[in-house]
Amino acid sequence: MIKFFKALFILIKVGPQKIIDFEKEIKTDLLTGVYNRRGFFLKALQEERRAIQNSCKFSIIFFDIDGLKEVNDNHGHLAGDEEICQFSSLLKHSVKNVDVVSRWGGDEFIVLLPNTDYKVALKVALRIQKKSNSSFGISVYREGITISEMINNADKEMYKNKRAK
Repeated sequence: MIKFFKALFILIKVGPQKIIDFEKEIKTDLLTGVYNRRGFFLKALQEERRAIQNSCKFSIIFFDIDGLKEVNDNHGHLAGDEEICQFSSLLKHSVKNVDVVSRWGGDEFIVLLPNTDYKVALKVALRIQKKSNSSFGISVYREGITISEMINNADKEMYKNKRAK
C-alpha cells in the first residue's frame, strides 16, 4: 500500500508526461534515437506473442558495421559516432514503419520484421548491405525458439558472413 502512495505521489509531482518521457528514454539509444536492447526486447516479446496467437512468422536481421574500429582508430570516435548515426538512419529509411530498428550495442544493430519470412528478410538485408559497409545474419521465428536464441543464431550467421568477405 505504501508503494502505491509513493507511486501516486511521484505521478502527481512530476506529471504523467514526464513519466511517458522517462519510459521512452529507457527504451531508446541516446546516440541514434532508435530502440536500445531493452526497447528491442519489449517489441520482440510483443511480436512473439502475436506470432504464437496468429500462427505467423517474423524475422530479425542482425547487422554489424564493418571497419568501424578502423574509423575510430584513424579518425576518432566522433567520426565513428557519425558513421553509426548514418547507418542507423539508413536502416530506418530502408524498412517499413511497422519494422523495429534497434541498436544492440557498439556497431551492432537488430531489425525486427513482423510477418516476414527468410526470403523477404534476405532481400531487405541485401538492399541495406549494398548501401553500406556491413555484414548481417538472419533468423526466423519458429515455435519453441526464444528471442535470445534467434539473436544468437542471427549473430552467428553474421560472423560467418563477415569471415566469408
